[in-house]
Amino acid sequence: MLITFEGLPGVGKSTQAALLTSCLRWHGHQVLTLPDLATLEAEPVAAAVIELMVSAADPYLRSGDAITDTLLTAAIRADLVATILDPALTISPPQIIIEDRGINTFQSYALASLQRDHRAPYSAALAWVQTLTAMAGPRPGVALWLRLPVDTAIHRATTRGGPPARPEHRSYLHWVDHAYTTLAQHDPQLLTVDVGDGDPEHVHNAIHQLLIAHTEGAAGVCARLPRPITKSA
Repeated sequence: MLITFEGLPGVGKSTQAALLTSCLRWHGHQVLTLPDLATLEAEPVAAAVIELMVSAADPYLRSGDAITDTLLTAAIRADLVATILDPALTISPPQIIIEDRGINTFQSYALASLQRDHRAPYSAALAWVQTLTAMAGPRPGVALWLRLPVDTAIHRATTRGGPPARPEHRSYLHWVDHAYTTLAQHDPQLLTVDVGDGDPEHVHNAIHQLLIAHTEGAAGVCARLPRPITKSA
């Protein structure tokens, strides 16, 4: 089972991925956690592309062209799937894989870039991104979109050591938030978690309940998720 955490910088994806991983392991489950691409140990080809992306002066327009950025990100995703995700998903006994930023992050940022820089019709941009997604690997069993108001997320990211957001970056993240909203309306696997002012443990418990409710009808999945909800180890 693949579970992904999605959302803007500062919403708590890494924190919640760590809490869920600890909780599941405490209950005896095998869990593989994939960190953000910036810290993931990738194969040489993907590592070279990741380095190109993360070293750019503009964190939201890496190569200078939105279409090029989308294709490069899809290539990184395809390599990640081939070298890490696919092998992990096919081992026996099965394990739960938790990913910090998954395919919906790729989709939302790609849609935001295509609309901001090319004013691409949304339907055309979405169809193109979905086609790339289909070729870049499996979709998650559950994707969790941690939602916060854009300005609140930016403030949290900055206070946690992130770079100050320039006005154009703030504007771009509003495009990304809009893309997440639209994706959530069309994708039943993308579940929305309103983070609000909740402390991390409160948000973790809300995620836990949502996962159990969403997987109730999935054969073999519910049995691998712990009940009742307990504090993470």
